[in-house]
Order: sequence, then structure tokens, then C-alpha cells
Amino acid sequence: HWSNTQLYCDQIEKGARGIEFEETLSTEARMGESAAFSLRMNAGIDLNSFEKRFGVRAEKHWKEAMEKAQSKRLAELTSESFRLTKKGLRFADAVGSDFVHIAP
Repeated sequence: HWSNTQLYCDQIEKGARGIEFEETLSTEARMGESAAFSLRMNAGIDLNSFEKRFGVRAEKHWKEAMEKAQSKRLAELTSESFRLTKKGLRFADAVGSDFVHIAP
């Protein structure tokens, strides 16, 4: 992402990729980003797909975060997915933030 749109456009016009910087995320960060973005969707986190991709069960890895959301009736856990309720979708970013840990 470019902070300056004109510089981005200049790079694209030159045939460049238009990348200002790149970031390599840790596995933990990728897992958190994946979970947080999945929670914005009606389907939520597909537990089997998540395990295939990352090698861990989301409902075990984020047990406390999931229980917190469920206790507030913001989410529901099924055998196939963890997804937000209608009420939870209004607070998707807040719920998702419990899955993303920013390294110091």
C-alpha cells in the first residue's frame, strides 16, 4: 500500500508492481489475520480448512477468545465452523481483534 497515491500511479505507469514495501508475517500473525477476516464473512472460520492450512485446530488455539465471544452471544461454534451471530457481525472488528496479536 502506498501512502501517496500519485507515487503509486507513477509506479504503475512505469510498469512497476506498485509496491511501496513488503511484510513477511509469522505463522501466528497469518493465522490471526485469516481468522479475523474470516469472521467478517457470514460463513466464519471453516475449522477443517483452517486446520489443513495451518496444522492446528482453531477452536483449540483460540479457545478463550471463542468462549468470550460465545458468552456474549456474539458467536457460535459448530462442528464445522466458528461464526459470528447477527449481533456479532455488528462487532466483527472487535471480536476479530481477539484473534490478532500484535508483536511488540
